Amino acid sequence: MREIFETLARAVELNRKNNKGFTLVELLIVIAIIAILAAIAIPQFTKYKQRAYVAAMKNDAHNIISAEEAYFAGEDEYCTDNNSCPSYDGQKLTLGDLSTVPLSKNVVMLQVTGSTSNDTLTVDPGSEAPKSGHDHIVEFLRCSDGSPGYGFALGHKNIYNSADGYYKINVIYNSCKDDSPVEKAVSSSSSYTH
Repeated sequence: MREIFETLARAVELNRKNNKGFTLVELLIVIAIIAILAAIAIPQFTKYKQRAYVAAMKNDAHNIISAEEAYFAGEDEYCTDNNSCPSYDGQKLTLGDLSTVPLSKNVVMLQVTGSTSNDTLTVDPGSEAPKSGHDHIVEFLRCSDGSPGYGFALGHKNIYNSADGYYKINVIYNSCKDDSPVEKAVSSSSSYTH
């Protein structure tokens, strides 16, 4: 009897030593689990990246707003294209002699125009504001409540639709209408009003 148990023990031990790999079914199950996790994670990662780009634009917009309010406190007017005050070189916005607002990497100012009669900001989502000239920050002579106002828009190069030529998400600010910068999803290169 003892010999039978010893023989069985040796057979089990030899079987363990020879069984070193995974079966095909085990490998297919692992690959399927990895594929399911990737299908869930990749779209979420894209959304997180997009949120980071929008956060960078909103941060820059807040910095521009703060600089504009500081300029207004000293000069009793906003630094706008109407008084040829701002200077934009693609990386920073200079507001007169008082302050310079560096823009985050890949954030650009978009070309904007405005109507002083109804406080309307028109944004061209397909065009970065020119490095020289106007259409960076628009001045509204008077908002509907009688106060002076201004507006601008930002885009991000990493959410640029190169096939159709427009910035897919813009962050815009119209001091007559907005308490804080507003995120706007854009579906074409057509100008829109805010």
